[in-house]
Amino acid sequence: MKVSIIIPVYNVERYLRLCLESVLSQTYKNIEVILVNDGSTDKSGDICRDFSNLDKRIILLDKENGGLSSARNAGIKVGTGELIYLLDSDDYIRVNAIEELVNEIEINGSDIAVAMYRFVQEDVEDKIWKIPESCRFRVTDRSCLYTQMISNHAWGKLYRRELFDGVEYPNGRNYEDVATTFKLFERAACISVSKDELYFYRQRKGAISQTFSEKNISDFLYAYTVIKEYYGSKPCEEYEDINYYMLTVLYSVCSRLARVSWKDSALYKKDMKYIRNQFNSHMKSVKLRHYTDCPMTWKLVLYKYHIAPLLLKLWRWMSHD
Repeated sequence: MKVSIIIPVYNVERYLRLCLESVLSQTYKNIEVILVNDGSTDKSGDICRDFSNLDKRIILLDKENGGLSSARNAGIKVGTGELIYLLDSDDYIRVNAIEELVNEIEINGSDIAVAMYRFVQEDVEDKIWKIPESCRFRVTDRSCLYTQMISNHAWGKLYRRELFDGVEYPNGRNYEDVATTFKLFERAACISVSKDELYFYRQRKGAISQTFSEKNISDFLYAYTVIKEYYGSKPCEEYEDINYYMLTVLYSVCSRLARVSWKDSALYKKDMKYIRNQFNSHMKSVKLRHYTDCPMTWKLVLYKYHIAPLLLKLWRWMSHD
């Protein structure tokens, strides 16, 4: 099966070579690499051109800057593979990552295959490509996303192309994966999950996930609204799981609000009140004792009993200039 690896690129000259080297070194050879240069102003475009001249499997798209969603959407449209793999250009993958995920889809007929990831700090350049002895996959369903046993990040997952029919990442929005990944999982009948780390996620200053602003809070709440409206208009069997998932999204917004500048206290109070009201509404449909094995449950307990808000207020006070 052919795999289209979609890599949006924007001003990542420091990390791009390692990312591309990890892709072109894959043990699985039936790939095409869609590089979407999203109006980079550094040397990222030159690096993309250098690599595209070296390997005919690379297709380079140069476009005006439109943001991560725009770049991903453009790459997915151009890709011709039966499978889609999304990779951020400041991250990298193990040399056998694609092979392991493809094998799992072929063996079990899965619609999505996902492995775990390892955090890598900004200044780490180690090429950690050691092949595990074997990847231990288990077959599950979309509840693994609802209960946050796996993340809702777009990257690091191998999808069947047809899951994207009629689905696009929202242009101009941050946290676009929160507003989109659940739709792909909704369409998946079978999902394979491995506890092995095949993806290396770089944490760096200035990245969207490390930047906290009014727009980021607004976009996260937008993603929550998309999820709420999607499920509010249709009956579903996993009603409690979905409400649990929306609780985790609300908690994530709450934790980011704690990092909003002290001077934005009016914004903080307004959004916190909305989050609390929505949280209480979803909590009526969830019994947290059903989710004791889920990684987010203890945080939800703290928030439910108003302990988390006190800790967040303390954090804000300690970080006040």
